[in-house]
Amino acid sequence: MKVGILTFYYNNDNFGGQLQARALVRAVSSIKGIEAEQIPYDSLHSWQKLSYKTRMLKSIEQAFSDGIINGFEFISSRLKAQKKLSDNAELENKLKDKLEKRKSAFYKFYAETPHNNEVFDNDTIEKCVSEYDCFICGGDQIWNDWSDWFIYNALENYCLNFVPHSKIKFSYAPSIPLKKVRHIFIKKLVPALRDLDSISVREKSSVNLLEKETNRKVQVTVDPVLLLTRDQWDKEMHTICLSERYVFCYLLGTGHESRDAATKFARKIGCKLVTLPHIINVLEEDQKFGDIQDYTSGPSEFLSLIKNAEAVITDSFHAAVFSMIYQKPFYVLERATQVSGGSMGSRLTDFLEEYGLSNQMADIKALETDCGIPQIDYTFSESVLRKRREESYHYLESNLQR
Repeated sequence: MKVGILTFYYNNDNFGGQLQARALVRAVSSIKGIEAEQIPYDSLHSWQKLSYKTRMLKSIEQAFSDGIINGFEFISSRLKAQKKLSDNAELENKLKDKLEKRKSAFYKFYAETPHNNEVFDNDTIEKCVSEYDCFICGGDQIWNDWSDWFIYNALENYCLNFVPHSKIKFSYAPSIPLKKVRHIFIKKLVPALRDLDSISVREKSSVNLLEKETNRKVQVTVDPVLLLTRDQWDKEMHTICLSERYVFCYLLGTGHESRDAATKFARKIGCKLVTLPHIINVLEEDQKFGDIQDYTSGPSEFLSLIKNAEAVITDSFHAAVFSMIYQKPFYVLERATQVSGGSMGSRLTDFLEEYGLSNQMADIKALETDCGIPQIDYTFSESVLRKRREESYHYLESNLQR
């Protein structure tokens, strides 16, 4: 059986996104008689082909679909994000060569993940139907209220609506952050989900909503990266050798406060601070953040940076998950997104609670006053992970053997 996986894989310069894409291919392909690969899908291409006027009208229509107040709030958050990008354009140009090095590292990892050789968009995605016996959508945040273009242009494809009923199609562990989710998003998502043979998600917090809206059973499965063991991840890793003890800090959110707290923490325990600056967007606050600023690491090196750190400080879901996989001391800080001003913390909260790691959620003040490296007993986490990994493989196998 040949399986095509649709997730945020194509042109995705996100460490967690590429690692979960690799993990699901490896996990599905480990099942006897199954060959899996990623489907490169350019979800933005068809939207960009529309005229600027058409895009604006569609964005305005969707923004105000939940009422005038919500519409103005949504547009305001978008304008603020766009202004920040514009303000940092000069800085981005100065960093162009460094950012290209990082992009090259991502492309190397991307190219080594088994994938279809063709890049599809909305006009061509149906061409891949004949190439696969089964389709899986997930994981990552493929069901998210990202933006107007996403709801208009890509959401239904990420629910596999282009795949006919004659083919097996199901989801595996997509994430649905529930804060500030608009009615228009749910209205479009739910009918698309009813067409799937089986539904699983990553967070238990989204189960009640989806089961109520779809009248379908929804199962919780682990994020794809948790399907692979520590030893399996070591085989995907490219080791970085740093001569000094270090704290690895991976922050996606904005603001100086969390960065200042991480810097003080590293100083307090006598370590260098290693950072990956300017990940989502170029940020002024990242210019001088970190003793060692890493622009050359891709996802394979990201694993090494976590494995060999004295401690990890992050606001990233996947950095927290890999800290658990490698049983590292770590702290999780709250992150506010530039896109909506909301929090992406529901994903992290569910994860930390399930694995008995809620104490690793820290505010900035706690990080500044902590006396040293946190000591974490991973006994409970390991027992939960073994059980959840087994259940998740059972979900995959039962759907692939329909």
